Amino acid sequence: MRVHENWIKSIEQVAACCPLWPAHMAEQDFGHSYRQAPELAAALLNEMRKKWGRLEKSRSGRLKKFFTQQPSVKWETVFNTRAAVEEADAIRKFLSEKESELPKVPPGGRATTEADYQHLELSRTMWAKRKHTGPVPDTLGEVPIGHLPDKHIQIAVAKLPWGKGLTTEDVVKARKWVVANQRAGKRFAEKVLDKDGFLHVKGKARRRK
Repeated sequence: MRVHENWIKSIEQVAACCPLWPAHMAEQDFGHSYRQAPELAAALLNEMRKKWGRLEKSRSGRLKKFFTQQPSVKWETVFNTRAAVEEADAIRKFLSEKESELPKVPPGGRATTEADYQHLELSRTMWAKRKHTGPVPDTLGEVPIGHLPDKHIQIAVAKLPWGKGLTTEDVVKARKWVVANQRAGKRFAEKVLDKDGFLHVKGKARRRK
């Protein structure tokens, strides 16, 4: 029996109860994983739930879990100047107007045209040549965590229900933990996975009744 690296990741997503992953998708994917290797899937889910459950017992642990699952935070006015935000809004509006001039996409899609490539290049150029640099909010009013310095991340997480009292030092430690955890996962994968990304599992083939 062979299971892929993504098989393991899908089980961890269920264990962590990732807020960005719809519940019905989690149940569907785990059901598929469970049918492939029931005993291994159940064992992994149990161990991974213990791992993520321990993080819920402290504010610093919740911060680590937050960084692992949440790629962005709510925008705060202190993250950048109003001029930078207004410039970004103007760029989005201009690009949206230009995009409306492109051929409509029918059901089933259409072939990419030269106009599509020109619009993509225009978008890249305009964002690269912004007068006011630095992070800006997206259309949902959020900003990627990776675009912010630690002191601004601390401002964002301090407004969460469990984030009061967390310091910039706590943010630095949590981010380092996430990086170390990812590296540890890669080292583990290198040990148990083949070069093609599959894990070999010994098990008896199940006959259909």
